[in-house]
Amino acid sequence: MAELAPESARMTQPQLYMTNLQTALVFNPWRDRVAEMDGKLVYAEDGNLSMDNEKNSKMRTELRSHPAVEDALGRLTSLYTQVDGMIGKDEYVRNYLRIFQALQPDVPTAEAQQEAEEDWRSDSTDHNFISQQQLARSLFELADLWCKSVDVNEYLAFLDTLVPKLRGGYPVQAVQQTQ
Repeated sequence: MAELAPESARMTQPQLYMTNLQTALVFNPWRDRVAEMDGKLVYAEDGNLSMDNEKNSKMRTELRSHPAVEDALGRLTSLYTQVDGMIGKDEYVRNYLRIFQALQPDVPTAEAQQEAEEDWRSDSTDHNFISQQQLARSLFELADLWCKSVDVNEYLAFLDTLVPKLRGGYPVQAVQQTQ
């Protein structure tokens, strides 16, 4: 019978667990492969029409100003290199590609790069920089697109899961191939 390592040896590597099951599905790299094998839509194309009703639209708007959501967005935007509260386009695109890789790992890098450019034009009012507030709005819209409920905990789990992806805890080599 194998012996267990002492408690101190087992605790050397911190483990990240997702306690929100919906968010765990969003960041599961096998999610779309299994859906396609089952003849279902991939997650990014499988919208929830009930999210667009009047009640849920109002709740989604209110979520944007929820103190915990604002805090989570602040943690995310602080991971972007900034000069006087402004984020350069290269920094935006670099992190966009990291997030894209985490959410849609099977999408070709060239397609992700194209979408990053399109979203930059949509999110920024400047050709070279985006404000921290514009970035926070963009990241909230991302969470709003990927979360399938109006539960603040799902939004928080989604946003908090992005933190290690932006800190470099996600395969950077996949992103660097585009540069």
